[in-house]
Amino acid sequence: MDLTVYSLTIEPQEPLLGESIVATLRCRSGGPASQALTFDHRSLAVGLSRPGREEPYYAFPNRRVTVQGELLLREASSGGIEDLEPGQERQRSFELRQLYPIQLLDVGCFTLAYTLADETRLIEPPAVTFLIASGLDAVPLLFECLDGEPAVRARSAALLHRMTAQGFDYDPLGEEAARKQAAARWEVWWREEGATLPWNYQADGATFGQPAPAAPPERRGARLGGVIFERASLVPDQRSALVAALADWSKNGAAQSLRGERWVGDWVFAYPPARAAIAPDPEVQTALVAALEKLAESAPSEADHAPAATLILSTVARMPAKAFVAALSAFARAAPEGPEWAGPRSLAAGLLDLLDPQRVPLAYLEARR
Repeated sequence: MDLTVYSLTIEPQEPLLGESIVATLRCRSGGPASQALTFDHRSLAVGLSRPGREEPYYAFPNRRVTVQGELLLREASSGGIEDLEPGQERQRSFELRQLYPIQLLDVGCFTLAYTLADETRLIEPPAVTFLIASGLDAVPLLFECLDGEPAVRARSAALLHRMTAQGFDYDPLGEEAARKQAAARWEVWWREEGATLPWNYQADGATFGQPAPAAPPERRGARLGGVIFERASLVPDQRSALVAALADWSKNGAAQSLRGERWVGDWVFAYPPARAAIAPDPEVQTALVAALEKLAESAPSEADHAPAATLILSTVARMPAKAFVAALSAFARAAPEGPEWAGPRSLAAGLLDLLDPQRVPLAYLEARR
């Protein structure tokens, strides 16, 4: 009779989003065990599942696929069968974010299980459930993920855009130097300002002009959460100046007509402090949507519209509203691949991460190819 006992543990049991998660597989013999299956066996399969998803995600740590020329070679471990003495133990640990680098960049409940099998045995220890939470302290962990593989960078950036409503110039598929510069600016903003702003543990991203709910004692929650920005409004003269600048640009296409260096019209009026998101009134909203639509129409043939696109998109970022999603999506599809359009493309993608959280980011799709 085989008295070998198999088990699984996970540490920490309630990890924070972006935190390292270690799964340890153990087997311990309660008596002499002949030909026991251990964790180098080729059959080892580790499955990660979530409520509501029919099929688990599987990883096979002892198998690999290599390419030699035109040949696809499948290889597997030849070990994993041992004779164990009473009380002998074998264990193996995995950093789960290495096995599931994208799937675990999310909040919610997960279940992990593993199996070992041969022609006569199926070993299936009890699964373990764990909860990934989020909070203000998850933001620095996600910044570290911006140095990961392309799909991890894309997913981490999308989460950070959603949580901070900042960093829209970070392109997860851009050149390394440009990525690092954008990430550094983003991190400086977080340390100096973002981390001092109130945090909404009950939201699915940054919120604007909402009261701050009470923070849980452990400073983490079951939802993504995000920074709470104040809401500000433009006075009539400011609104008129912004709309007039957009109208002039629409007529002649010259970036100077936008009368701004960072945002449309900032040469002629002072914007509210950056910690405040501006509420776009219907007139401003209509003018910005029209400008985005014009950019989507003209971008493929008008390379000199790129500086204007940067100003217009940066202004939209000061006034985040779901009303911009359709026009932003149209621009993101139309923007050329040339280097002069890299900045506007990143701004549009980052804004869509914030305003349309259900979409699958284009950068993520590209990274997974």
